[in-house]
Amino acid sequence: MCVQDESTGLEFLPKKNRYYIGEEVVVECQEGYGLQGESNSIQCVSSQNSPWPVAWVPPVPKCTVRYRSRFNESEMFLSCS
Repeated sequence: MCVQDESTGLEFLPKKNRYYIGEEVVVECQEGYGLQGESNSIQCVSSQNSPWPVAWVPPVPKCTVRYRSRFNESEMFLSCS
């Protein structure tokens, strides 16, 4: 079984805890992130050339920050005079 990569900004579709050999997954980035990698479609495969018995092929892409929102809800406050 393959598991989701928990890198920042990364989303696996469909969303599941485990993926079985042969299952294909679409990888997307959350808003504000850009996808960097060979493909956004990956497959869980049996692997003899890895320290683990399964692997994602092609490798899981990464999501890198493209921009940050200027609005931060946690910094918002109201002032009453």
